[in-house]
Amino acid sequence: MKIELKSFNIKSYFRVLYLLLNPETRKDFSYSIPEYISMKLKEIGRKNRNYRFDILVNGKFAGFVGLVKTKDVPGYEIGYLVFKKFRNKGVASKSLSKLLEFAYKKINCNAFIKMK
Repeated sequence: MKIELKSFNIKSYFRVLYLLLNPETRKDFSYSIPEYISMKLKEIGRKNRNYRFDILVNGKFAGFVGLVKTKDVPGYEIGYLVFKKFRNKGVASKSLSKLLEFAYKKINCNAFIKMK
């Protein structure tokens, strides 16, 4: 199984909207369409850099993973979503491993804390 992380782009945003409109895939998300749009509009004005990636499994879109700059403490929060049909196959673990490798090599983030 080949797992790749591909930079989140404008196509990714539309993909999320499509998935939120689909009753089958909407269940995988913890937010609604208005909440998603509100989150994205708030990000436009932020100066801090967030890093988001699409997860591809054998070339097929399987979810998202990313680092979001935290406000309260220095560093990043890790987030991910893997769609149901790709769960229990090691996709999240391998994607997070690739994300941590990116964090260490590309943005010199070498310490992580557990948020409560």
